[in-house]
Amino acid sequence: MSYSNFFKIIIILTIVFTICIGLLKPKMHTSVMVQNSEYGISNPDIEMTNAIQTIPTMSTEQVKNTVKKADSISVANLNTKNADNVVKEPVNAKSVSNTKVTANVLTQKPVVKKEKTAVKPVTSTVKTEIQMEEEIVWNKWRSDIQNQLMKDVQLPIIPQGTVFKFQFDVDKYGRISNVKTWSLTNSFTPYAIQYIAPVIKSYQGRELLNFPSGSNRTVTTVEGGWRIGKVSKYSTPNDYHDTEKVVK
Repeated sequence: MSYSNFFKIIIILTIVFTICIGLLKPKMHTSVMVQNSEYGISNPDIEMTNAIQTIPTMSTEQVKNTVKKADSISVANLNTKNADNVVKEPVNAKSVSNTKVTANVLTQKPVVKKEKTAVKPVTSTVKTEIQMEEEIVWNKWRSDIQNQLMKDVQLPIIPQGTVFKFQFDVDKYGRISNVKTWSLTNSFTPYAIQYIAPVIKSYQGRELLNFPSGSNRTVTTVEGGWRIGKVSKYSTPNDYHDTEKVVK
């Protein structure tokens, strides 16, 4: 028999056996499943519905206990497997930084106790502003202007009893305006205009017109006068009644 015929016979037999196996469908070996390192045989042909019906109903407490037992078993197995690799030496910060950390190493985080901080009551200081009123007395200011004007005005000889009057406005900057001078005797009014008015205007911007300290006024009117007599009599602050109330 030649080699070519021998190989042909082998090929034909192989095809025949394959067809027979496909038609007969012999049973295969049962599958094997490994659970928790213990070998057991499970039959995949069992219907899942029957397995579900045979599982008893478990209460919540039983489920918790089961979970706790499973966790303890897994930890015990892990510790047993890694027992040969555990080095019982104190670990410092330097050795940890230079050592590779392997998997399956259980680390426990340190428990940090939170200290209760005492809460201090917040006290607020409320400042109560008390408004105070201050009286600014203008009487002396007016008296000083009156007396200075009487000294500075140089009138010619005028009959005794003749009365001269004046009036003008002044602001807080010492600017004078609306100057008026006259005499109660009409014939002597030109003397008032000629001799008294120029002296009043010469006071503009002088310290004499500075308002009293603390005043809120912006402008005020000055009025006064005198009578020609034998003896000169000057004014006093009591001759005036002008006060200003300022709230502070």
